[in-house]
Amino acid sequence: MISIIISTYNNPEYLNMCLLALNKQTSDDFEVVVADDGSGKPTQNLIETWKKKANYPIKHAWQKDQGFRLAASRNNAFRKSAGDYLVFLDCDCLALPTFVQNHLKLKQKNFFVRGSRVLLSEGYSKQIIEAEALPPGDQNWLKLRLAKKINRLLPLIPIPTMRYLNKKKSWGAIGCNFGVHRNDYAALSGFDESYEGWGREDTDFFIRLIRSGVQRKEARSDVPVLHIWHPENPRTSLSKNEELLRDTTQSDRIQSKKGLTS
Repeated sequence: MISIIISTYNNPEYLNMCLLALNKQTSDDFEVVVADDGSGKPTQNLIETWKKKANYPIKHAWQKDQGFRLAASRNNAFRKSAGDYLVFLDCDCLALPTFVQNHLKLKQKNFFVRGSRVLLSEGYSKQIIEAEALPPGDQNWLKLRLAKKINRLLPLIPIPTMRYLNKKKSWGAIGCNFGVHRNDYAALSGFDESYEGWGREDTDFFIRLIRSGVQRKEARSDVPVLHIWHPENPRTSLSKNEELLRDTTQSDRIQSKKGLTS
């Protein structure tokens, strides 16, 4: 079984669309664990509503709102998860109908799966949120691209990718769409909770994951997600997090400094 871990913070509209997309999957062999970084009542109410109508089980891993603590919220969700394989999403990402099915096909011992994302325009994002209607699975993506409603086309074309192109590279791997075996996540002691505020906790994780011997499998056109437009998060903590990342890069460390076992 797959555990899909969805990161969120006070974005019930986005989370609603993310959960709706997962309700349209061609495979039902998964659970959802919402990694909640301290959201208020509207998010809690939404999750309780979805628990009653979703065709998959939902768990809610909530932590106190003490600032941007994405790494800690993901580790909390891991503790509540039951799957032997983990897929990480952000709440502003919409999975296509074959997303779970393809992740199940792609998972492989000693590899993590790197997905991709296609950005929706601001106007198109507002349109689908207001209508609570996903783009249909048989959508004419070329038409959307020509109308500038999506920013690129290639990841949405189902063609074989060069699976082992970047086996030992962390560059380009994104925390909002990747799959990893449970044991491999645990061996790293998860994400490093030293990272607070936006940025670089994903890069740190992938560097340590590859250093541990887990290699990368490309799945750009197999498990793409549609990314809802929103303003960028503040990046005031980036310089501090860059220092943490330099420390990881210059070391041979595999486990996080502050993680599952800390």
